[in-house]
Amino acid sequence: MESVVGEYFDDFDHQAVENIEFDEPQPVDDGVESIFDYLDEKRDIFIRRLRDLVRFPTVTSNAARWRISAEMAEYLTNILAKFAMKSTLLPIVLEPEEEKENFLVLAETERDPSKKTLCIYCNYDVYPETNRDFWYGDPFSLTLNYNETELFGKGVSFSKGPLLCVINAIGAYQRLCIEMPVNVKLVLDPFGTSDDDRTGKFLRKSCHEFFDDIDFVCLSIGSWLGNNRPCVFHGSRGICYFTIEIQGPSKDLHSGSYGGLISEPMTDLVFMLNQLVNKYGVILVDDIYNDVRQMTKEMKKSLGKLDFNVHDFKDSIGAFQLLAKENKVGLLANLFYLPSLSIHGIEGAHAAHRPANLIPGKVIGKFSINIVPNMSPPNVKRKVFDYLGKIWRQRRSTNKIRVQMTVGKPTWYTDREDSICVAARTAVGRVYGQEAELVVNPSRVKIAKTLEKIAKAPVIMLPVGRADDISDTGPEKMLIDNYVDRAKLYAAYMHVLGRLSPKTPPILNAEPCTCKYLESPGECTCVFVATPEDLAEKAGEDTIPFDDIRPESVRNLPITARLQEYSVQAERKIHELDELCLRKAVTSESESSESATGHLKHFLAESGVVGFDDFGIERAPSIESFGGGMSALLKSIFPRSTGLCLPDAA
Repeated sequence: MESVVGEYFDDFDHQAVENIEFDEPQPVDDGVESIFDYLDEKRDIFIRRLRDLVRFPTVTSNAARWRISAEMAEYLTNILAKFAMKSTLLPIVLEPEEEKENFLVLAETERDPSKKTLCIYCNYDVYPETNRDFWYGDPFSLTLNYNETELFGKGVSFSKGPLLCVINAIGAYQRLCIEMPVNVKLVLDPFGTSDDDRTGKFLRKSCHEFFDDIDFVCLSIGSWLGNNRPCVFHGSRGICYFTIEIQGPSKDLHSGSYGGLISEPMTDLVFMLNQLVNKYGVILVDDIYNDVRQMTKEMKKSLGKLDFNVHDFKDSIGAFQLLAKENKVGLLANLFYLPSLSIHGIEGAHAAHRPANLIPGKVIGKFSINIVPNMSPPNVKRKVFDYLGKIWRQRRSTNKIRVQMTVGKPTWYTDREDSICVAARTAVGRVYGQEAELVVNPSRVKIAKTLEKIAKAPVIMLPVGRADDISDTGPEKMLIDNYVDRAKLYAAYMHVLGRLSPKTPPILNAEPCTCKYLESPGECTCVFVATPEDLAEKAGEDTIPFDDIRPESVRNLPITARLQEYSVQAERKIHELDELCLRKAVTSESESSESATGHLKHFLAESGVVGFDDFGIERAPSIESFGGGMSALLKSIFPRSTGLCLPDAA
């Protein structure tokens, strides 16, 4: 099929989404192994699903292809509907005049309030196709290698492949009639390859309700550190990008006529840049390391286990020598847990091959600091400005300087012992039979901090591809076995996460009481608070026998309409409390009133009923109001004719 936009869609539009191959649900025993067997059995179907997604040339960096991105967003919603997921298309529009051609897809499974919610982020766009001569055919046609072990195509490892791994895992639960262990929400981004954080700005502006009840966030993007061991990223570095502008004469001058007469901006700039970092890679900015998280013995030990060969790495980049004395742990510590500074270029300098004799009138140096978790862009900015100001004063130049921080991207970090990380390591061990590499991602992941703030939940990153799956010069690829195993990983991850982090059933907040005993029923705030066992019980006898009215029996009542039966048995207790409490409450003896209050508090606390302070028991200004509050409380909890004052509950 041609990848040319017009011809491609003329050929593709007639293929209805309903024709995608889906098999009928098959009831099996509950267990992850059954899901693994299912995923192995259906790998041919999963490959065909990937083939259909690869056909969309969703290069959103090219505005001419935005229409294709919109077509794929609609296609995804139809696929998600096949798995009983409700989805919404939201046009990413930051300005009123922008066209609605790129859509964020938000989807979710049926929600169970007794389970925690996992939000998974994926993107469905791809980088522009480059070096087509190195590809096995059309980049937008899924291709197998000669021995049928690898898949080639745009997005198979970076975007569309990981997205389908998640969908295939969810589909396995549903097709096998296995209850989902967690609620799942999907965020499918059309701008995952963009550098301008359009999606992050849109999410911060428009989508807060979708993230209200999320407990965990997982990013299904990126690649492993190597090719042999899977990894889990529990954080990433951020970046602070700076410019140093030195202004000298108002125009460029010839060195033969003006050399030695003025303080040259280029000389000042080179001096300033030379004060930033030494030859060992140590940043010279004052106090820059004060906020760096101290490495523990466990962190150093984990670095020693990583799939990283120093000599192979040095040969792959063609370096003469590496820092940290080419020590593996030292190099990886520099990469993951220590900040680094890089100088990127000088704007205004003359870079022509021929000799240039000009003195630039203004030059701009550019450098960045890769910050690590626990460092913040505002603090780094302040320290860099203070340090450069001190160096400039020592320089005593007659030129003018201007320093700016043009980019400040924060880090994100999740504790290694958080349940979301423990679940990920456990799932990797179950699928791959080896321990996961749990490290901080050395690259910047711009969407992570946004999701962490909006969802107010811990974030991890579960990459799908191996290190060599995505190449700057070669085709994008993925092993078929890895494609299937990644679906297993997400299925196992949901299973383990659900078991490690069961959600406590919410307290039942009853509607305001409307019993006829209150003069102002709209003002009643009586609430019956039940135990998690009460709320979790879904079935039982139609009637409940009561031989005695004890606190234990009150605590064990299910919250259903059959609580009406309780009012008959409660008559005896009401009369007992009437004798003990209500009669003494209307006397003038405060000691008797306090005794009555204490007795009722003890009974209510033992029964699991709380909230009696709301009825004026403790803060009543007089014995008369105390007695009235007591009477209202008893009648709201034990109404004589209407049963318990609770909303209907099934």
